[in-house]
Amino acid sequence: MEYESQKNYMTSKPLKDFIYESNNGKDIFFVENEIEPLNMLNKV
Repeated sequence: MEYESQKNYMTSKPLKDFIYESNNGKDIFFVENEIEPLNMLNKV
C-alpha cells in the first residue's frame, strides 16, 4: 500500500492550499491517479 502512505504524507494545509490554487488555474493540475487526467482530456 505504498500509494496510501504517499496520500497520508501529502495532507499538510500549505500543500493542500497550493494544490487547490494550482487546480483553479489553466496550466497545472494535480490529480489523484493516472486515469483522472485522461478523463479530463476526454471532456475537452
